[in-house]
Amino acid sequence: MQTTQYLKIGGLGKSFGKDGKVRFFVEESYEHLLDKIDHIYVWERGQYVPYFIDKFDDQNEILVKFEDLNDIDKIANIANKEIFVSDLQININEYQTDLLLQTNELIGFTIFDQNSGISCIIRDIKEYPGQNMLLATREGSEEDVLIPFVEDWLMGIDPKHKEIVMNLPSGLLDMDEEE
Repeated sequence: MQTTQYLKIGGLGKSFGKDGKVRFFVEESYEHLLDKIDHIYVWERGQYVPYFIDKFDDQNEILVKFEDLNDIDKIANIANKEIFVSDLQININEYQTDLLLQTNELIGFTIFDQNSGISCIIRDIKEYPGQNMLLATREGSEEDVLIPFVEDWLMGIDPKHKEIVMNLPSGLLDMDEEE
């Protein structure tokens, strides 16, 4: 059974007014998700609790009105808490990977190739038209290899342990071994 993953996208502020609106803060890289989600999650009492969005009010700041949440005391319980989305709403791996690529945070990650068993350390990210390339050094060698960053080859990414599991085409990393 696969467990649901959650991605922090921002936080809630204090209530605003008396009609049940709450200040809503979203990290800039996730603002585009607001059009795609109909609920968020808040960590409460040891679990992620969904809150369904009635409407957003985007004047000077983002305000949100949640369905069935009109009582000021209930709103105070979720004020100043972090907000999350789940992998049932969006492809979390895709968003994490895009963000890591954009910020060059993949440098220093270890790539493990499922096919060859070879691992490499990412030294740089090269941007080419239509394709990002990972400049990596094979472990146990000083040779650099360019690895195309293809989403279909990505099996998993673990930012905490700085590891990427890929399913690279046969021969991509071991071309020089035949010499």
